[in-house]
Amino acid sequence: MNYPICGDLCRRKRRTLSRFWLASDSENRTLNFNNMIPVHEKFIYLLNIKVSPSDNAGTAYYKKMSAKQLSYCQRNQDAIIRKVNKLYEMITSGKANHLLKRRCCDFTRLEAVLQKKMQ
Repeated sequence: MNYPICGDLCRRKRRTLSRFWLASDSENRTLNFNNMIPVHEKFIYLLNIKVSPSDNAGTAYYKKMSAKQLSYCQRNQDAIIRKVNKLYEMITSGKANHLLKRRCCDFTRLEAVLQKKMQ
């Protein structure tokens, strides 16, 4: 089972267990680990983020930004995985405090729903 991580545009740079900051040109972006959802591998596909001459300005900008963020995530993958695993363990084992539990998805319940749908 895979867990895609939701990205977000944030104004405040506040580090928490459920966030990981991405460096961007002029904007602060975060990976919000608390919004991870389980996804079966059959629904995951490669996305072409290489800019092509036929791309309009908006698409080209989005692809360049995505490539920068992907590169950043690849360089920092060990730290990201460590933090994600720590959050997942805290939530699924019941060791998280009330505020963190409220902020995070119920990973165990989401996994059960996915397993049921895949049968």
